[in-house]
Amino acid sequence: MQHLSRPILSRAAYAWARPQRTLFSGLFRKSPTTDPSSAAAASLFHPLESSPVPALRAKAALIKSLAPCPVCLDTAAQQGKPRSHVPKVAFTCPDCGFPTHSSEAHWLADQPAHKEYCARLREVNEDEHDLHSPRVKAEFELPGAQDYESTPSLASWDSFWYTRNFKSVDGEREQRHVSKLLTYPVTMAGVLHRLGPFAAGRTGTGKEGKRLTREGERSMAALHTSLHPPMGATPSASTRNAQIPIRLFILGARAESSLPPHVWDQLGHLFPFTRFELFFVGPQAALPARRVQPADDADSLAAPAPADEENTRHGIYLPPTPRANSETTALGQLHTLETTEYGVPSYTLHTSETIKLTTLRARWEDVCAQFGPFDPYTDVFFAFCPGLGFPSPSAGVSASGGAQGGTRTQADVEWRETLENVLQSKCALFLTGFSPRDVERDVRSLQTPSAVAPATTTTADADADAPLPLPPLEYDTLLEPGPNPFASLKWEAGDFDPRVLVRVNWGVWGIRGKRYEVGQRE
Repeated sequence: MQHLSRPILSRAAYAWARPQRTLFSGLFRKSPTTDPSSAAAASLFHPLESSPVPALRAKAALIKSLAPCPVCLDTAAQQGKPRSHVPKVAFTCPDCGFPTHSSEAHWLADQPAHKEYCARLREVNEDEHDLHSPRVKAEFELPGAQDYESTPSLASWDSFWYTRNFKSVDGEREQRHVSKLLTYPVTMAGVLHRLGPFAAGRTGTGKEGKRLTREGERSMAALHTSLHPPMGATPSASTRNAQIPIRLFILGARAESSLPPHVWDQLGHLFPFTRFELFFVGPQAALPARRVQPADDADSLAAPAPADEENTRHGIYLPPTPRANSETTALGQLHTLETTEYGVPSYTLHTSETIKLTTLRARWEDVCAQFGPFDPYTDVFFAFCPGLGFPSPSAGVSASGGAQGGTRTQADVEWRETLENVLQSKCALFLTGFSPRDVERDVRSLQTPSAVAPATTTTADADADAPLPLPPLEYDTLLEPGPNPFASLKWEAGDFDPRVLVRVNWGVWGIRGKRYEVGQRE
């Protein structure tokens, strides 16, 4: 029997077949491929004053007109000079791209302090340029309705993205972008949902739930009966949560009123079949452009501007501007003063069967009577970063024209009537702040109201304009002030001082008009 034999390579043939390694082979080896993420980050960095994006160049000019030089500011403080006489920033830091000092000499002298926030400013710089880059933003492709067999988790951003079947959001920059887009609707859902991070006692989600007070448990129990179907029932159009709409009033609306309408559908997906009516109320609320007479090409986009060589070279994407009567505007109903049912400029849009958005450009006290009476079971108020503790810009002088004693806050001037009206309704009011200091300042402004000058004077003495104390606002705390798990992960630099870095909706807290227990006296 013949044995099968395999071919045998000779030593010389084997030496030829295997890879050759010589003495100097390591010296001429090809360098490893450059990390594409680091290359992309390098292409995103531009000094703001020479940025290919016009909006960022305008931001640099605004910072130069408002922000004081930190070195000059310290010197002026030591000499007792007012802040208004401090030179503004003019030198752009080559590392972060922001105007930070009045001169290069001051920038060099301030290096130890500047390094503490320089890296964060560069992150802000690259994030802003990335938003204008031609990169496909897959993180902005939002999922649809939640499957009945799966329960969303509202413990953190990561668990929310995972259980809501978002496309993979792996990069930190992508996470910052999508968190800023969704921080408003998901913060509201986190506060209201019975599986939210503040409903520990029911869900056992940890230390965040301990912030919900006893009065908060009462208010949230009432809201949960309207927001959710009965325990064990399958959500449908016939359950109690689908019968009466939940009204959410966003007071002092600004950026939240300018979000793409479909973003608010994410709130509805977390409450199947629950009907929401959102009202964005405020003097700065965003309204779409007024309709124009339709032309032959009314549905087409405006002709794009000629391509800018600098923008093309840097890969900056500037989309064409839609016409005022394009499909985006035609989805809703834009009302002027003559046609609106509210008596103020407004805009109404149905994004889905369960989400209705209405924007009113007016003060709350001017339109609140049209929404009464209010029901704590179906009505909730929100105020995103209202700035209650900031000095009031409209209360700088007294009735006689002189400076008032003490600084009056916006809680006592711009927001006073609104807060009194909301607290009288006995409905929950949830507020956010952009930093720990901002939240603390807002809380303190409600606890210790400042003085206010009398509206009329009856005597001519020098004490006629003496400030009178405001009565304190009476309220119960529903949610103790603290961090918000659904705050924006994207940092923002202040135009008045780039050293001030904040995050939208960093913290959240809640109050309600004071309730008194009535008992029988023997």
